[in-house]
Amino acid sequence: MKYLWTVTSLGAALTLASPTSANAATFLFSGGIDGTQEVPANNSPATGFFNGTLEGTPDNWQFLYDVTFSGLSGPLALAHIHLGDRGTTGPVVHDLDNPPLGSTSGRITGNWLSSELPSGVAASTVFNRFLAEGYYFNLHSNTPDFPTYLPQGEIRGQVAAVPEPMTITGVLVAGALGAASRLKNKKRKPVS
Repeated sequence: MKYLWTVTSLGAALTLASPTSANAATFLFSGGIDGTQEVPANNSPATGFFNGTLEGTPDNWQFLYDVTFSGLSGPLALAHIHLGDRGTTGPVVHDLDNPPLGSTSGRITGNWLSSELPSGVAASTVFNRFLAEGYYFNLHSNTPDFPTYLPQGEIRGQVAAVPEPMTITGVLVAGALGAASRLKNKKRKPVS
């Protein structure tokens, strides 16, 4: 039993040691983009996917992104990152770099730098919102299918973090060692 607690403690330590604080770090984000994530949800046939990387410290960072999409109901009119938790809407905080406006499919790559923030917005606040999944990608099209306003957000994807490999590895190793320890202890029990 003591061995099990040691292994469990080791796994917890590995998990807590992952960079989630003020040290320079790299955080990975990825996810799907579709109409079901819009508020309100819609039945757009369009889909997409994004990968993102947040690098640096809370006060000096860059967010690199790679967004692909296809099947928009109308030509792409706008492409942004918005402030907002899952299920809510919010203001535009960053226009995506060089979107293929006028296309119904394509790829958008670019970056958002802490030095680009407007006066009065703390870089650390934005950094921490990324970690709390407080932003979303939104691709807008000029289509009458979504007539609330034009251009309307047709597909959306919440910027969600991907667990770090070291964190996942630590948890899996701790679980495997704990399971092995339990099996070993069961085999030691005398059969009555």
